[in-house]
Amino acid sequence: YVNVTNIEEPPTAVLVNGTTELRVPENFVGNIGNLTTIDPEGGIFAYALIDSVHYTLEQYADGVSYLNLATPFDFDSIGGDSVHTFQIRSTDGTGHSILQTLSVRVVDVNEAPTDVTVSNPSSLVSMVGAAMTLAEDTPLARPLASVTATDPEGGAVTCYVANQFFVIENNQLQLRLGLDFETAPQFTLLVVCEDAEGEQSAVTRINVQVENANEAPWVMHWANHQAAGVPEETPSATEMLVGTV
Repeated sequence: YVNVTNIEEPPTAVLVNGTTELRVPENFVGNIGNLTTIDPEGGIFAYALIDSVHYTLEQYADGVSYLNLATPFDFDSIGGDSVHTFQIRSTDGTGHSILQTLSVRVVDVNEAPTDVTVSNPSSLVSMVGAAMTLAEDTPLARPLASVTATDPEGGAVTCYVANQFFVIENNQLQLRLGLDFETAPQFTLLVVCEDAEGEQSAVTRINVQVENANEAPWVMHWANHQAAGVPEETPSATEMLVGTV
């Protein structure tokens, strides 16, 4: 008879969702996979992260362990191939361990434009934060303020105004129609900026205050008037047609 004595062997690999190469979308935070260890004897394993600020571990008594992403990645700031590597150690019940290198490929996500601002007001308006004040007799098609936005992916951004009175031309906010203090002394102006694909957009709100202008009196025009006018001797109680308004 030959007696074969078992020798406790160390683990051979650590996997997350069955692989050592992960893919996660940028800005993601949360659980990214189940940890497993390949070991000839099997068993329950203890895991430890090595010098990682992005990840955390969840480990339970029954041997189930999860890897979490605690700090999101920004694909646009990482640049290049956007692959991040880190190490994790798995130790079996007898103290044998393996140090495994894992890689995470960060996948770009199309993000909405950021930093939508209306600034650099011209002499025709005054601005304090998101509040704009202008006179009702402000001339049309004149630059009022600059409109800017940033696409995180570096693409072109198109901005427009959700208001019939204004328009944006060459990144300049302009008045398209005349304002009227008597009918709309104040309102909210929505500035919308879209990315080049038209898939993502961002909105900023400007509170517009219209200042009353001293307008000239308007003249009533008479039609079909009688050239002779009204005789001065006509009694006040007399009814007669003078003209059509």
